[in-house]
Amino acid sequence: MLALLQKVSSASVEVNNVVVGSIGVGICVLLGIRENDSEVDIEFVTNRIANAHIFQKDEKRFAIGALSVLAQVIIIPQYTLYGDITHKNSPSFTNAMKPEQAEMLFLKFCDRMEVLGLKVAKGVFREYMKVNIVNEGPVTFTICSDHLHK
Repeated sequence: MLALLQKVSSASVEVNNVVVGSIGVGICVLLGIRENDSEVDIEFVTNRIANAHIFQKDEKRFAIGALSVLAQVIIIPQYTLYGDITHKNSPSFTNAMKPEQAEMLFLKFCDRMEVLGLKVAKGVFREYMKVNIVNEGPVTFTICSDHLHK
């Protein structure tokens, strides 16, 4: 599982010109789900997102996590994070989980973020989306759970 996190002052997602999710200050998560990912990956990545010190406190730039500031989170399913264009110009998605399975894990991921105490907005799986992100900083990090499968 691969999550690209961006600290945002606002973010929203549209499907068919309708806003289906939006947040104020918080984190935008672009989430890639890889073949063989499981609830173990969800647990690892969600805990890391909720507790990663990416928010400022006083003069210290990376001092506190999302739970501490009750940050909002918008989660966007993004299978292209596991797209590979290393060997040819057309992307290969052989590492991405099949859509039916991936959608179930995506929804469990979103539910887990809410259980942790964060307000969650989300994109729509398998839909063309327009994602508007106002990245602060810019502050961008990745969290990858691939090491759990070795």
